[in-house]
Amino acid sequence: MGFNLSFNKTNEDYTTQDIENFMEMLTRLDKQVVIFIDEFNHKENTREFIQLLQNLKRHRLNFYLVADGLPQMIYEIEHEQPLTFLKRARHIQTTMLDVNQIENEYQKHLNFSPILSHQMAQLTGGYSFAFQLLGCKLWNATNISRQKPNQKTFEVIKQLYIEDLFTQSYDIIFDNLSTNDRKYLRGIANGMSTTEIASLMNYDKSAKQQQNYVNQYRRRMIQQDLITPAGNGRVRFKLPLFKEYLNDTQNPDSVRYDPLL
Repeated sequence: MGFNLSFNKTNEDYTTQDIENFMEMLTRLDKQVVIFIDEFNHKENTREFIQLLQNLKRHRLNFYLVADGLPQMIYEIEHEQPLTFLKRARHIQTTMLDVNQIENEYQKHLNFSPILSHQMAQLTGGYSFAFQLLGCKLWNATNISRQKPNQKTFEVIKQLYIEDLFTQSYDIIFDNLSTNDRKYLRGIANGMSTTEIASLMNYDKSAKQQQNYVNQYRRRMIQQDLITPAGNGRVRFKLPLFKEYLNDTQNPDSVRYDPLL
């Protein structure tokens, strides 16, 4: 059975009450609404929007929210005191993509060879943005050259992919980290001990206090999906080539050089 809706107002004319009335009507009709937000962040109307969602939830109205954005942005929105409704709400956080599935997708839809598809999939590390970026770059390169992708093409595209990955994703992530967040990540990248990381942060206390202090940043970086536990108190980076990116911030010849670290 078909389902049609019509609107007579412009977007600017709708009030919060209009939206709640609309959602009540859909719920009575046993319809569910999916709200999609791309690049969810601290915009001026974010708080008003989340308060609206809270009211809809309070009235048991049928809706789902699918939000995309930088892990730190989502984390900050969830933990801002007036907005913790999102943190308390039942939610599902997406995980990294399966590398084997990425490899299959490259072969199936882009007709890349098994060897090339495997190399590409490994390079993405399961990061969805990297999956799209690398596939798009190699696809465009082969269309322009009108030749099947080969190892030489891949090596050229690989360098362009890394630069765009750093510029379009990691620069933004890094810019939104605190100085101590960056120092903690640098310490992990360099294999430093807890004491060495605490010293890097200029935190000169007892060993126990240093452990607790550094663990705060460990938890923050895990919550922001930048690292993941690797057993025996160790961690590893979740994003592909992120360790190399951090090394780049320590290279005086790099445009990303950060002398404060």
